[in-house]
Amino acid sequence: LLFVPHLALPLFGFLGASNIKFKRSVFRSLFFLIFYIHYATMIVQNRFTLYGGNMASSEDYLRFVLEQLSDLAEITYRPMMGEYIIYYRGKIIGGIYDNRLLVKPVKAAIDYIPEAVYELPYEGAKKMLLVREIENKDFLTGLFKAMYDDLPVSKKK
Repeated sequence: LLFVPHLALPLFGFLGASNIKFKRSVFRSLFFLIFYIHYATMIVQNRFTLYGGNMASSEDYLRFVLEQLSDLAEITYRPMMGEYIIYYRGKIIGGIYDNRLLVKPVKAAIDYIPEAVYELPYEGAKKMLLVREIENKDFLTGLFKAMYDDLPVSKKK
């Protein structure tokens, strides 16, 4: 939606000059109504998430990563604010953020991917390691197995 304020002013021409405060309040209300309708439409269409303006991760990408990890037992995931937290044998190993596979920067992961790049999953979070070799099923399986013993036990809620 495109709202051009000066085009709405002739709509108020029928009101007398003494109603300027009323004109302003109606104009302001219309502007914010159109803005919020546009904002809500973008959220419904998944153009961005509420917390940062980035695209949420797609279910297709999640399915692809899970297929790559299908040789491992006990891989689970949990949706979280448009992203996905990935668990291996009950421990949080990483997640999918903005269609990127990121893992915790434990010693085993750093040793396994020495050229790894640190990235933020979202604003305000701790940096994680970006896994670029998601097409290599053996690499991912080896990475997750190597990381398991270094991961902390998940806290029970």
